[in-house]
Amino acid sequence: MTSFDLEGLKAAAVTVVGDLVCSDQCTAGSVSAALLTATGSVFTGICIDTQSSLGFCAEHAAIAAMLKHRQTRITAVVAVDADGAVLPPCGLQRVDSPG
Repeated sequence: MTSFDLEGLKAAAVTVVGDLVCSDQCTAGSVSAALLTATGSVFTGICIDTQSSLGFCAEHAAIAAMLKHRQTRITAVVAVDADGAVLPPCGLQRVDSPG
């Protein structure tokens, strides 16, 4: 396994986390993620939460940023909440229908 600076990766995620109210139906930034690529690049992303469930998680946003730069190999990923606490990736939750 390749070694990496977990605290540095976490610090990159913390720099972009923070609640942002986009509209009555959309918020963003309560979770952020940072990923390290095989080439040593770091990409970050924030979650987008919508009332219609069409938002996406911070890890998805970080991966999209990575792909825009034509990189495809991830070495490490970390996600954090607004307090800087590390979260398990991905924040999407499955909600089963009652009954």
